[in-house]
Amino acid sequence: MKPVAEYMEKPFPVILEDASIEEIAHNIDHQTPAILVKHGSGFDIITKSDLIFFLTKQKNP
Repeated sequence: MKPVAEYMEKPFPVILEDASIEEIAHNIDHQTPAILVKHGSGFDIITKSDLIFFLTKQKNP
């Protein structure tokens, strides 16, 4: 049986919770569908879908 490490892909980028939308958008692309957001009690995740939803909402309030 193969170890889990052989099935893993590259890790998601990590940004701090005070990062800008521009920084998030710069780090998400077709090969990186999500970003980990580091904060005091751990991590959250922002996906490409989250970013699209947020930007769409900003254009059409």
